[in-house]
Amino acid sequence: MRHLPPPRHYGKARSRRSGWLGGFWGQRQAWAKADDAIVSRRAVIAPERRAIKADVMVAGGGPGRGGGSRTPDLRFWRPSLYQLSYTPRTEGPNSRIWAGMQAARLVVGRCFRHKASMGKSTGKAGALRRRMNRSEGLARLLGRVLSAYLGLCWRSGRWRSEGEADLAAALADGPVVLICWHGRSMMTNTTWAGRAPLAMPRDPSPAGRVAAAALVNQGALPFEIDLKGGNFGAVRDMIRLVRGGASLALTGDGPKGPVHEAKQSTLDWARATGRPVFITAWAQARPWRLGTWDRLMVPKPLGRGAFVYHRWSDGLAKAGDEAARAQQRVELAALMTQVTERADELATGAKPAPKP
Repeated sequence: MRHLPPPRHYGKARSRRSGWLGGFWGQRQAWAKADDAIVSRRAVIAPERRAIKADVMVAGGGPGRGGGSRTPDLRFWRPSLYQLSYTPRTEGPNSRIWAGMQAARLVVGRCFRHKASMGKSTGKAGALRRRMNRSEGLARLLGRVLSAYLGLCWRSGRWRSEGEADLAAALADGPVVLICWHGRSMMTNTTWAGRAPLAMPRDPSPAGRVAAAALVNQGALPFEIDLKGGNFGAVRDMIRLVRGGASLALTGDGPKGPVHEAKQSTLDWARATGRPVFITAWAQARPWRLGTWDRLMVPKPLGRGAFVYHRWSDGLAKAGDEAARAQQRVELAALMTQVTERADELATGAKPAPKP
């Protein structure tokens, strides 16, 4: 029987197996080609392997000299047998197809895991959300930064206003209720300018925690709501704050949309207070827009902006049937859209379009 020396690349191949991507994939392809050749010759090699193993045991004197250890005896070297013993085994004759199947299975598994855990996020944004969930101090720090930035935009900008006289007259008699679109809610408390204590609901999400920290830093009174419903405790807190002299700020389409679609819960909360309802909106000439569901508007420093207060009613009456409640939601959405357009006109300096 002919005995061949080990290949010259033996040591290099072994070192590349645990190395970085430089030599790993090339060696992987070499292993795949060797597997294709070996699997087809497995039936021929098996008898020779058994015979050589017996020769090694006899010549080596038992285990420890090549017969019983994983290190082959160089006197009885056979490259094909070395590859058969040390090459990663595959499940079929074509390792590339098998590797593709494994990759597809991994991708599909990740997709299903993502759908099963709808609340989990990936990437840098997801890591930041998870850290804010775990760290109350981080949420407070980001809230302070956000509050300082909004204050800078308020002090450095040129702002126009409309409807402040009606708001001041209503505040002289007690608290009021403010309603705005969720996409225009970032500067609501800043433009309020501390006229009176202002209570605002906030959701328990990471962004809601940062917004609550910013509101507290500005002197507002945020209270937590449950996105899954059953906000009896939140309604009790809201009524307690309003009776204590705090005004209330609500979003017409929040906290999750659909965008610019007034919700019945907003009307119910405003009706529970029994206080006058004002529609408010702010705008800026060239603001930033976030890629959220509501296209949240973010102000810029040194910008030209405006805010509007429009009195809707002195107290919402109870709507009897579903048709009346639906009509009330339509009226609210239409009025909020008009107030938002008016704020945009004041901020940009454009003249209102003539009515047909």
